[in-house]
Amino acid sequence: MEVNSRSEVVGASRLNLKYSTVGFIGSGNMAEALIKGVINSGLLKKSNLLASDIIQRRRVYIRGRYGVRVTADNKKIVRESDIIILAVKPQNVKIVLQGIGNKLTGKQLLISIVAGLNSGAIQKLCPEVQVIRVMPNTPALIGQGMSAFCRGKRVATAYSGTAKKILGAVGKVVEVKEDLMDAITALSGSGPAYFFYLIEALTEAGEKIGIKKKMAQVLAVQTALGSTGLLAQTGLDPVQLRRKVTSKGGTTQAALNVFEKGKLKQLVKKAVVAAKKRSKELS
Repeated sequence: MEVNSRSEVVGASRLNLKYSTVGFIGSGNMAEALIKGVINSGLLKKSNLLASDIIQRRRVYIRGRYGVRVTADNKKIVRESDIIILAVKPQNVKIVLQGIGNKLTGKQLLISIVAGLNSGAIQKLCPEVQVIRVMPNTPALIGQGMSAFCRGKRVATAYSGTAKKILGAVGKVVEVKEDLMDAITALSGSGPAYFFYLIEALTEAGEKIGIKKKMAQVLAVQTALGSTGLLAQTGLDPVQLRRKVTSKGGTTQAALNVFEKGKLKQLVKKAVVAAKKRSKELS
């Protein structure tokens, strides 16, 4: 057996994480990031965590790497957890929810990090449970994530604090209305890929002007890290910082003129709008 019987310390309050059991349905990269985050931050003990996955190799890895209990049975996760984090692939979510929907109760909290799945769709299959929908992003894997969440229609306000604590273990968190989730998916959810694409382009540009690929990538990555760090720490508007770097008639201005001529800003806006539209279609 991979999962032990439930601890009897759950009692005082289901909103008190100290006395709650958190179960993960799906143990992929994002679930792993959260497991790692809540353990390393001291928010939850290993004994308060359990996880399921359909792939045995993944279960063995999660148990060995983090010391949490694992199982292949999603219903066991539901029976033993106060808070369930739904972290399966979008194409699998319907069959997973159909299997556990009538087992979830109004005293449990379901936090979904499934992309494009709105809270109403979850509620139809899981009518009793409290639902919170989350849009995280991949920098959560290194504790630098940006997560936005919204509460389902019948969710108690107190559950917001629970979600913030769990998500805060892997980065920054904001609560929004659900009608903003598609826009947030387009901006911060898909956003890391935009920056990777820019680094890729800068690296290739470096190669074109005579710098070896490995060095060009180091230069581009560190410049990105330093620039975003400066922006975050100073609190200045990006326009202000851009102007500080740009001398009239200088090298930076020459590059920015090309961006302006190519209408880079308009292109970025069109790309984000396209991502938002696709997110709405998927949800």
